[in-house]
Order: sequence, then structure tokens, then C-alpha cells
Amino acid sequence: MKVTFHKKFTKNYQKLPMKIKESVNSRMMLFSINPTSSILRIHKLKGGLKDRFSMNVGGDMRIQYRYVTKHEVMLTNIGTHSELYE
Repeated sequence: MKVTFHKKFTKNYQKLPMKIKESVNSRMMLFSINPTSSILRIHKLKGGLKDRFSMNVGGDMRIQYRYVTKHEVMLTNIGTHSELYE
């Protein structure tokens, strides 16, 4: 799975503490190997974000992404549940 990054994702990722960045990197490695792993708790979003998916990083941290092609995703945002969905 090819992964690209939206500038909003990159900006918010850079603000994260190192420990959370390590969790994100670990989850992204798992996602690139097995994008359907149940550990990621992936689900399709609804409403205004209906073209996006959410992936659990750990705790309350989530990554939003969308498919660009069948084999490419763009990570669009990262943050806590309340930061992403309010």
C-alpha cells in the first residue's frame, strides 16, 4: 500500500510528542503490510467525511485517510477523537 501525506496531517504529526509519533509509525508499518488488520480498528466515516476512513493509533489518537487509488491512500489528518470530530 502506497501512503502519501496531506499537509494538514504533516503539520499535526510534527506537533505530537515522540512517544505518540512512535505509535503512529508502528501502526503505519502494520497498515502498509496488512491494511485490514483488526488491531487498526478501521472504519468508514459518515456525514461530511463520508469519503474518509479512521484508523486507531492508540488511546484516543486517530488517523483519518482517504483512498486515492485502490493501492494508494492519503493520510489527511491526525489527532484525538475530539480534535477530529467536533
